[in-house]
Amino acid sequence: VLDTAITMEIEGERFYRELADNAASQGFKRIFTMLADDEVKHKEKFEALKESGQAQADDYTIVTTNSDFYKSISKANFVEENNQIGVYRKALHLEKKSVTYYKDQMDKVADETAKALLAKIVTEEEHHVALLQELVDYIAKPETWVESAEFGTGREY
Repeated sequence: VLDTAITMEIEGERFYRELADNAASQGFKRIFTMLADDEVKHKEKFEALKESGQAQADDYTIVTTNSDFYKSISKANFVEENNQIGVYRKALHLEKKSVTYYKDQMDKVADETAKALLAKIVTEEEHHVALLQELVDYIAKPETWVESAEFGTGREY
């Protein structure tokens, strides 16, 4: 379980670093760098558990959904980024799969320390899912949503 989890986190970090390197705006670059950094932290937690048999249950910064991060992204960059929406959807899909995987492993692991670590990682991966879902929705909205300016109640973009 731990070897698979470590591999998943390494692949996740690589994927997010590639997205950050190819981002057309600093805002997206920052988002994907934070996601990659979180994957590194997850990997380190799993490695520590594997080596010592004990998880480090300390709290550390997690990416949370907050629409304020959109303010740092120039709307002009969305035209350039929009062609990458399939990549963002893939990232969302991968995060959802990792949540499912870690939840399944929680049921199979007897060690309470390992369960606690998995529960913490699940929570953080769920934050990643929420962030990526909001990002995908934000980018796709101009193509998928029709709203009356007179009667619309949606948030401002």
